[in-house]
Amino acid sequence: MVPSSRLRRPSPRALLLTAAGALVVAAAAYAAFEVTLAGDIDAARERAELRLGSFESTLEMIVERYRFLPTVVAQAREVRAVLRAPDDPLAVAAANAHLSRLEDSAAADELFVMNPEGRILAAGNWWSLETLVGADRSQRPYFAGAIARGSARMYAVGLTTNLPGYFLAQRVDDGDTMLGVAVAKVSLGELEAIWWRSGEEIAVVDEAGTVLLSTRPDWRFRQLADGEDAVLARRDRWRGAERVTFAGGDPEGAAILDAIRLPSHDWRLLYFTPFTEVTGRALTMAVLAALLAGGLLLAGLAGWQRRRANLAVARAAKVLERRVAERTTELRAVNARLEAEVAERRRAEVGLVQAAKLASLGQTMAGIAHEISQPIAALRTSAASLKIVAARDAARPGGGGPEGAERIARTIASMAGMIDRLAALTDHLRSFARKDTAGVAPVDPLAAVDAALGLLAHRLEADGVTVERHGPRHGLVVAANPIRLEQVFVNLLANALDAMEASAVRRLTIAVEAGADAVDIAVSDTGAGMPAEVIAQLFDPFFTTKEAGRGLGLGLSISAGIVAEIGGRIAVASVPGTGTTFTVHLPRAAAG
Repeated sequence: MVPSSRLRRPSPRALLLTAAGALVVAAAAYAAFEVTLAGDIDAARERAELRLGSFESTLEMIVERYRFLPTVVAQAREVRAVLRAPDDPLAVAAANAHLSRLEDSAAADELFVMNPEGRILAAGNWWSLETLVGADRSQRPYFAGAIARGSARMYAVGLTTNLPGYFLAQRVDDGDTMLGVAVAKVSLGELEAIWWRSGEEIAVVDEAGTVLLSTRPDWRFRQLADGEDAVLARRDRWRGAERVTFAGGDPEGAAILDAIRLPSHDWRLLYFTPFTEVTGRALTMAVLAALLAGGLLLAGLAGWQRRRANLAVARAAKVLERRVAERTTELRAVNARLEAEVAERRRAEVGLVQAAKLASLGQTMAGIAHEISQPIAALRTSAASLKIVAARDAARPGGGGPEGAERIARTIASMAGMIDRLAALTDHLRSFARKDTAGVAPVDPLAAVDAALGLLAHRLEADGVTVERHGPRHGLVVAANPIRLEQVFVNLLANALDAMEASAVRRLTIAVEAGADAVDIAVSDTGAGMPAEVIAQLFDPFFTTKEAGRGLGLGLSISAGIVAEIGGRIAVASVPGTGTTFTVHLPRAAAG
């Protein structure tokens, strides 16, 4: 964690720019909110006016459909007959039947006729248990209104059915004589269903503020604004509109109220626009404006930072050019020294390879001296024998004859064979000891194995090592340097012989596996084996497990490098107490 004392404090300029940017974003958001809100309020009020006009037309259309009913009832002969003779059973029965038929055909809720005192003489539901016949309705406002003005209207709950309806009353006159009042009650449920399907909040209130009709059933017959059970909790003016808050934790919360009067009914038609519809888009536009302003500010800041960065880069480039010019001379000198060191390292590597080769050669010299001493002794013996045979033949009369010449020829042939053996051995030694200059060529890897075995033949015989060979002996070709490949196998075979010096069983196994793309030659010994930690370091330069003076620790490292140069690899597997196997994996030479 960075100590507080090391935290970089923002500069006054950065703080000022940050504050200015925040003010710009806030101003953009506020402006977008105000402009969008003002437009949405005007649009909501215009939409409310259009909808109120449409709803008023629907109301008037439905009411107008039933406006004629009280007049039709008042003009009926059966109705006038019962009003003139209310005690005549036949007249009552005829009026009841007529009203029942008319009620069905006009789809009215109730049709009935009252005498001047307000008692119902005949009704369309005369046959039901809830019949209106005989009921007193003199206290109902529509009765008094019809008596006084000739006609009246009223939306109320029926006293008998407890169902709301719209009452249309018409006074029945006979010249200057008032006979009674004809009344039609119709349901406005169809109107409420049409409004409800619109998905909007609408209400009709009477002059006393009572909700008569509404798309919210829980508002019906409640006071709009006054009383404990009022629909509205608060009303206030907000941005030129009337804002209302619903009472009782209503889920709608608040709304914008628009209303029109219905003079023909003494009602008001109310339209509620949910407050979230008015403010929601304004808030969204405010957020978008803030994001846009912030994005523009960030883009401008990024451009400014980019220009500053470009200037800084240009200045840094000039400084860098100057420093590069200053360092060029030094780098050239350093490069020259590095090239000299690389050349010296390459010469050293070549010397190390040759040293390792000569070290292997030195280890075999004692046995080679023994190999050479035997032919030399034989040559001396043969030469002495040749002198004796020649002297005998010279002392005899006439020479030694054919037999003497034959003995001399055999002796000379034997000497020539021994000389050829010495020549082959010395040629092989010179070839192995010299610095190899040949490149990669197709060679038989088993020839390299045979040559290595020839160089180490004296050790194999002296140490009593049994050699077992498995796999093909001919027809294998790999791309390699023959001298270097022979050095690899000399190193591996010599290491195997060293590993078996203290073993009771000394067996050297050479197994060859030929695949389509590669040749695997495995050299296995019956030595003491090696632990894993030794195997992990075997191919490291100058690592050796031999006694001091018996090796440079370069043989396996150089062998691995030689094999890797031709695309191969050397793998090792060892079991302590059992022995070790080195497997040389060599890619086969391409055909042609």
